[in-house]
Amino acid sequence: MTKELKVVDIPWQFPPFSLIFEKCCCFNQVVQRDCVGFKSPVTTHPIMDSFLMVAGALYFLAIALCGMSLALPLWVVSNVQRSDLNLGLLVHCQQIYGRSWECQYADGPLEWILAAVLIILGIIALAVGNLMIMFSDKRPRFRRYPKYMGLTAWTLFCLAIMMFPAGFDLPLIGGDPYLLPNSVKTGISYGLFFTGIICTFFGSALALGKMYFDIIVLR
Repeated sequence: MTKELKVVDIPWQFPPFSLIFEKCCCFNQVVQRDCVGFKSPVTTHPIMDSFLMVAGALYFLAIALCGMSLALPLWVVSNVQRSDLNLGLLVHCQQIYGRSWECQYADGPLEWILAAVLIILGIIALAVGNLMIMFSDKRPRFRRYPKYMGLTAWTLFCLAIMMFPAGFDLPLIGGDPYLLPNSVKTGISYGLFFTGIICTFFGSALALGKMYFDIIVLR
């Protein structure tokens, strides 16, 4: 005599299973993973959102400042006694014998070209980090990556600003690496870029602080 085995469907709301599933989803949300098929009642702490919002604003400001510094040919300018030279990383402008300004794309020095490439890569990294912050509400797992984008951009910007003075031996400048002559000085583009580096640093610090806030508050 054989016994028939009945398959019993255990309801999803059965207390042990629902409790385990809820704890699993809450844990996943703490570490910023998606819970598929379950809407966890755990919400993100408002201070964490403020960290990311301010970091995104600083990233956007850094993108604007670094982009302006790269577009304006005012990295090295002539002083009051010699107002006929404006040099950028990508464009060189010169005024000869009081005529109109003539600008052309820079063909050197190599250090400035590499610095411009590093700045462009850093701007791309910040743009990607900003997009991740914008879509972090729909994709919570994106919240872990903006700090890495900011740190990457900050590293690239620091390499660029250290590489820039190595090109002071350009014939139009007449100086030596890391030493400008008295006839020229650094322009507003250099100041904009340095301010962009500061914004990038504080933005990545806030994004990194958000991670430690997760560990301390939501552990």
